Amino acid sequence: MKPIGVLCLETTFTKIPGHIRNPATFGFPVIYEVVEGATPERVVTQADPRLLDPFVEAARNLEARGAAAVTGACGFLVLFQERLAAAVGVPLFSSSLIQLPMIHRMLMPHQKVGLLVAKEPALTGRHLAAIGGEHVPVCVTGMSEQPEFREVMLEGRRDALDADRLEREVLGQVRRLAKDNPDMGALLIECTDLVPFAHAIQAETGLPVFDIVTLTTMVHATLDRRPYR
Repeated sequence: MKPIGVLCLETTFTKIPGHIRNPATFGFPVIYEVVEGATPERVVTQADPRLLDPFVEAARNLEARGAAAVTGACGFLVLFQERLAAAVGVPLFSSSLIQLPMIHRMLMPHQKVGLLVAKEPALTGRHLAAIGGEHVPVCVTGMSEQPEFREVMLEGRRDALDADRLEREVLGQVRRLAKDNPDMGALLIECTDLVPFAHAIQAETGLPVFDIVTLTTMVHATLDRRPYR
């Protein structure tokens, strides 16, 4: 069984089960390439185009190491989707946001897709246009003003994560988003750091919840087909 390769940001905080950088999240092998200098500040806030070449090199390294497909550990990498996919000979899906047009087509015409993102002001039309999602009706909430998320994920002040505190922050944001948008038909988690709380989000909202793990699992299934009995 060939592994899935993961392009990683340069972060040191604890990756709990459910995070794409915790191998226990998956029932198949995953391998990792950390891109030196790819901090959350440069990737999320600055959308630094100088990181494209290092990410291309990392993607090619993963392919050379035997990855059957390559994905990313930050949804904001969607800006590089087209150029990264063109750089390797295996399927490459840089971001959970690639699922946005598909999710929209699953819903009733009047329904929105909720987006849970790392930093709401950093998400622009360019990010959605990169995957053909610029015309999808969305409602967005972000985590950059939440203390646990900001201190650990965005600013890297400490490595130890208080998962219970972060879960409360996540559910608070999702609860407000759902209240303000009763026409939200599904939720898409952009930020890979928030996927460990997908179950709690679904319990709170009762909605379908999509993220980078649902996408990676689907892609892996397409690469490891088994005979029907």
